[in-house]
Amino acid sequence: MKGIEKVKYMKRRMIWVLTAAVFLTAAVYGVRRWGKQENRYETYQYNNVIKDLETEEGKRYKKREPGLYQPGPLKYEGNGKYVPKNIQFTSWAELEKQGVLTIESGELSTPIDDNEGNYLVERYISGALILPDNITTIAEDTFSFCSLNEVIIPEGVEKIGSRAFKGCTKLSGISIPESLQIIGESAFSGCERMGNLKLSDEVETIGYNAFLNIPHVEYYGKAVYVREDIFWGAESMNGKSRSDIQENLPQKTKTDSDGVIWVISRDMTVEADGLIYHAYLSEDGKYSWIYRVETKKGETSESLIFPEEVEGAVLVKIGKMPKEDSCWDIFGNSLEPYHELDGWELDKGDYVDKTNIKKIQCPASVKKIAGASFCGFRNLEEIVLPEAMEKISEYLLFNCMNLEKIVLPLKPDFTKSVNSFRNCLRIKEVELPKNCRTHCVEKGMVLSKDKKVLYQVLMPEKTVTIPEKVSRIASYAVNAWNFPRIRSVKLSSAVRILDENAIMDDTGNDSSIRSITVHKDNSILAEENGCVYERDTGILIAAVCRDGCLEIPARIRQISNQYSLVGEYINKLVVPDTLQGLSKHKYGRITGSVDLDHPQRIKGGKILYSKKDS
Repeated sequence: MKGIEKVKYMKRRMIWVLTAAVFLTAAVYGVRRWGKQENRYETYQYNNVIKDLETEEGKRYKKREPGLYQPGPLKYEGNGKYVPKNIQFTSWAELEKQGVLTIESGELSTPIDDNEGNYLVERYISGALILPDNITTIAEDTFSFCSLNEVIIPEGVEKIGSRAFKGCTKLSGISIPESLQIIGESAFSGCERMGNLKLSDEVETIGYNAFLNIPHVEYYGKAVYVREDIFWGAESMNGKSRSDIQENLPQKTKTDSDGVIWVISRDMTVEADGLIYHAYLSEDGKYSWIYRVETKKGETSESLIFPEEVEGAVLVKIGKMPKEDSCWDIFGNSLEPYHELDGWELDKGDYVDKTNIKKIQCPASVKKIAGASFCGFRNLEEIVLPEAMEKISEYLLFNCMNLEKIVLPLKPDFTKSVNSFRNCLRIKEVELPKNCRTHCVEKGMVLSKDKKVLYQVLMPEKTVTIPEKVSRIASYAVNAWNFPRIRSVKLSSAVRILDENAIMDDTGNDSSIRSITVHKDNSILAEENGCVYERDTGILIAAVCRDGCLEIPARIRQISNQYSLVGEYINKLVVPDTLQGLSKHKYGRITGSVDLDHPQRIKGGKILYSKKDS
C-alpha cells in the first residue's frame, strides 16, 4: 500500500509542477505581448497622424477640420503588429469650451491649471493639432512640454512667442506658414525629434536659442544670429555645421566691467559627468568664463562640479550676465525671479537639467557668478561658493528650497544680496573657508571676526536676537524678504549703528516684521511705538508700521536718511510738529491714498496725515 500511495503522490506532484509551468509560460507570454503593445503604441505616437489622415480611411475623420487628432485604442493584427482602431478627434470648439486653449484678439494661449500650477495643455494635448485660421499670434509658453507629434500652423500667423513649443520632445513635424515674421526666444528649444525645420524667408526676427537641439534648420531669410548663438542653437543650418561656421567667423571680443577682453566668437567646451560646459577664453588666454551648461543627450547628473580650467585658462567667471529685466540660469532657462518665475516649470521633459542637481561646487578662483545663475534649483542640497567671489549676486540662490548646506566665499559681501537667498528656508549648515581671517559664523549668523558686526542671518528663527557683542548691523543683514519666517527682532544692549536697510522685509506681506525691540540696558538706542531712535539726537533709525498706522513719538526730532522701515503699508501717519525733514521718499510704504500735502493738526502737538477723503 505504501508503494501505491507513493506513486499517487508523485503523480499529483507532477501534475502540480506541469500546471504551474503552464501558468508561468502564459504569464511571461502575456507580459511580453503587453510590452510589445506598449512599445508599438509609443512608436505609433511618433508616427505621422496627419499623414495617416491623407489615406482613404483617414479622410473619414473630419477632413482636416481644426482640432486635435489622437490615436485611439490599439488592435492586434498578427505578426506582432498593432494599429489604432481609429483616430480620435476633438474639435476646436470643444477645446475652447473645455478651456484648454483660448483665442483672444487673434492670440492663442492656454490658462494655468491652478490646482497643480501647470499649463492645462501639458495634460490634455498630444498627437496632431491643426490650428484654426483666426490666429495671428501663438503666445509664449502655449505648448511648452506638450506631447504633440505634429502641428499645422495656418497662414495668417505672424508671431510664435518665446518658449511656445519648448520641450516638445515628441514633436516630429510642423508646418510653418509664409506669413510668419517673428520667432521668440527658445520657441522650439529641445524639439530634437524634428529632423529638419523649414522656415519661410519672410521670418525677420529669431530669438536666442530658438532652435536649441534641433538637428537641422533650413532658412535663407535676413535674420542674423549672434556669434554666441550660432544657428540660434540648432546643430546645423543650410547644410553647414556649427563647427564649420565657427572656424570661419571673424574674431569678436567683448570687454567686461573688470577690463578683461573675452573672445566670444569661439565657443570652447568641456565634457564631464554627463554635462557640457560652454566657455569663452580671454584674449590673452589666461582666463576662462563658463557662460552656459547643458546636459548631454540621454544623460543626467546630480552634481554640477565646475572645472578649474578650460583649455589651460583659469576659470574666473560663471553665468550669463543679466540684461535689463532679462536674466538666465546656468542652463540657459530664461527667468523672471522678480515675478516669482524661477524656470522650474520650464526645466523638465526628456532634457532634465537643474531639476536633478543636488550639489554645486565652484573652484576657488571664480570671482564673479552672474545673478540668478542657480535660481530655482529646488532640489539643490549643498553649494560651495568660490573663495575668491567678490559679491554674492542678486537672485543667486532664489527658490533653492531644499538647500541645507552653504560654504561661503573667503570675504563674503552681502551688499547685493537683497534677494539672493529668498525662500532658502532649510539651511542647516553655514561654513566659511578654513583660511578665513575676517569673518566667523555663529548659529547661522555671519559676523566679523571680533563679532562686533553682523553681516547676514542665514538660519533665522521667528525671533532674531542680535548677539550681545554686536554694535553694528550691516545692510540687509536681517532680511525677512529672504527668510519670511522672521517676525520680530531684538536689539542687544551693545547695538549702536544700523546701516541702510539693515532690517528689511517684504512690504506689507505675510512675511512682514511685527516688532523691533531694544534691550533696556542699551544706553544709545531706545524704542517707543515701534520706533527705534538715538537717545541723545532723537534721530529715527528704524520703525515698524502696525495696523496701517505709524505714529512717531515726540522724542524723535529727525529721520535718518538710511533708516529701516518694516511692517505694513502706511494708511495713517502721525508725526510730532517738531519733526524735521519730512518727505514722502522717507516713507516708502505710504499708500497713494495718504495726502501729505494737507496735514491736519491734532491734539498734543501732533500732525496727522491720512486719506484724502477723510
